Amino acid sequence: MPNQYHISILEKESELDEVYRLTHDSMVGAGYMEPVADGKVSSAPGFDLLPETSIILARQQGRLVGTLSITIDSAHGLPSDQFFAKETAKLRRSALKPLTTAWRIAVDPQVQRSSELVLGIMTEGFNLLRALDSEFCLATFAPKHVRVYRRLVAAELLAEGSFHVGPSVAIPMSLMQMKIEDGWHRFQKLTTKQ
Repeated sequence: MPNQYHISILEKESELDEVYRLTHDSMVGAGYMEPVADGKVSSAPGFDLLPETSIILARQQGRLVGTLSITIDSAHGLPSDQFFAKETAKLRRSALKPLTTAWRIAVDPQVQRSSELVLGIMTEGFNLLRALDSEFCLATFAPKHVRVYRRLVAAELLAEGSFHVGPSVAIPMSLMQMKIEDGWHRFQKLTTKQ
């Protein structure tokens, strides 16, 4: 069946090139940027190989069609620190457990409308988040997706801005906060077939 997706966690550094290309293609497809010469975007490369980061990969017939990265706070900080430093620092100070960040969600523009793909990536993201010792997840999304994530995972909008994710690529970004267990219950309620 052509719409079946294989969801896994990145294991080989060599797979990052595919993630960067998919991120580029997703951002170009969404109209956030013009294509760049190497066809890659790496929004927070310092986090990609940290043990605190897990990168979810969704493949269709061997081809990478979706990705989502999850990072738990550590001495290295969080990807949200580079875009929303003040807001992340404030939440970190008040948190009883380490924060997490969900970032770099990207879907191949050719399969973008596949709810099966997006829900599969998000389910694996929740599996990772729920296994970590964290209560709150920060997430960076395009502003046009704020309403969807409010409804789907009970996320709260904290801040918005425009940020550089490459030498000449500035994109609009929203910072949202989700209580992980509340988000999971809302997500399950809305996506589980009765």
